[in-house]
Amino acid sequence: MEEQTIQSLEDCSEVETGKSLALPDVSTFAVKTGHYRTMSLFQEFKHEDTDKFPFYYNLTERDKPTSFSLKKLYIKEADPVEYTFAMKYIGSYQIWKGMTETAWFGPYAKQWRSELQAKLHSEAFQKIASKASSGDLVAMKYIADHATSDRAKRGRPQKNPVRQIPPIDLDIETEFFRLNDEDRKQLTNV
Repeated sequence: MEEQTIQSLEDCSEVETGKSLALPDVSTFAVKTGHYRTMSLFQEFKHEDTDKFPFYYNLTERDKPTSFSLKKLYIKEADPVEYTFAMKYIGSYQIWKGMTETAWFGPYAKQWRSELQAKLHSEAFQKIASKASSGDLVAMKYIADHATSDRAKRGRPQKNPVRQIPPIDLDIETEFFRLNDEDRKQLTNV
């Protein structure tokens, strides 16, 4: 597999050092034992022997001189199904799905998915707004209906639920015997 350099990626400029950083050959992520490298791919969890197990990615917002920001690549790829992204940057969709379910990586994936969803929604809304500005009536109606996300719900308002007090199950004989002798005397003398 031919290595790509960072210059071949759209909108990814050279890293801060000005050096050309090459994207990894994902076929090298599987080790001889049949296991797949996951944590050691990240600078934050790098292996002791970085010559044998080099890291390629980081979990920050920006590329670093020695690693790519996987979040930046994820958002740039804009793949809500995540298959293309997983195959391109991790080498396996199954490994990617497993990574997203781990305690160390799951919170990052959840945040990235949320950000990607917001990005895609925003881009779609911008396209609709562009059509509306050119006179598309359907687009105008959509914008009028969805201009704010906190709009009131349609239909009849819900009735305020009446707080019901649960019925009290009083068994007088049981309560009478639970009382101590002094209390019984007071109740019987009254």
